[in-house]
Amino acid sequence: MVLPTVEEYLNPKGRDIFIKGQLKVEVYLNTGLLTVYAVKARHIGSKRCTLVNSFVFISLIPDGKESCKCRTEVIPNSSNPVYDEKFSFELTDEDHHKRVMISIWHQDPVTRSNEFIGCTSFGIARLRKTMTAVKGWYYLLNETVGRKKHLQITIRDKLMSTINRRASLPPVIPAINMDIMGGEQLKLTVRRDKRGFGFTLVESCPVTVGRVDRDSHAAEIGLREDDVIIQVNGLNVSRSTSTSVAKLVKNSGSKVSLEIIRHTSVFVGSLPSERSPKRYHCDGEKSGHVSRPNADLTKPLLRDSGYMSPNRVKFFTRFKSSSRLSLNMF
Repeated sequence: MVLPTVEEYLNPKGRDIFIKGQLKVEVYLNTGLLTVYAVKARHIGSKRCTLVNSFVFISLIPDGKESCKCRTEVIPNSSNPVYDEKFSFELTDEDHHKRVMISIWHQDPVTRSNEFIGCTSFGIARLRKTMTAVKGWYYLLNETVGRKKHLQITIRDKLMSTINRRASLPPVIPAINMDIMGGEQLKLTVRRDKRGFGFTLVESCPVTVGRVDRDSHAAEIGLREDDVIIQVNGLNVSRSTSTSVAKLVKNSGSKVSLEIIRHTSVFVGSLPSERSPKRYHCDGEKSGHVSRPNADLTKPLLRDSGYMSPNRVKFFTRFKSSSRLSLNMF
């Protein structure tokens, strides 16, 4: 059995019952007084003009008395007006079987004529029975349906509206990090072996290759240290962290497609801190600093950041010279 939709339930003949726009209102009974609080409206429109000069009209139906009719001030040139007005009516016994209708109208600034926009209504008998206030956002309905019913906007309606609005928007693809300038752009496909993909990731925005294992497939195809990774499997990662890129690589399966930028010259900016950044293996695990037992101490030792302070370079250079001197003496 297929249940009817809200639109089919309210209007089985298929006529348009919904009018563009929604109204936020609060209605409640207190010591024989009916109080209507017109808060605001949104997305309302007029057939006559783009900007709406709207007001809220409140009355009891059918055959409401003049003492039970009132209206808010006109809010000019707004499709999302804020009324913030409250009205109270003293009810009689014959009014308990009526409905309070709340409608929105557009007033022409020149002719002063009024155009109906939409309405909703609430039964006074139901308010007396439950003694609870009705409040929230309600759809604006046409006059035929709005005089008999009301339809509140639920959380599900808001969620579906958000989903549909986001689905209608074009996908936003961020541009490549503009800090990546120059260099040779390459596309490499790295295969996974028993130990992983054979390289580590460091830095963020953009992520660079920290170390490449000598006997890995990554080294065979030419992946090098300090290569800047801008895409993983077609996804732009030039503004991502090493942690998130490592997760992408780890979930790539047996192989991963990388697009890199390789700089032929090294730009030396501000000196890095003494604390080296964390490395991330391509399988997502953290790695400590990799020792280099055969490093040439006459050259700057490359830490995880790629550089070493000049003071430390001088220290290791003096240390190597003194060691050679000692070996020659003994």
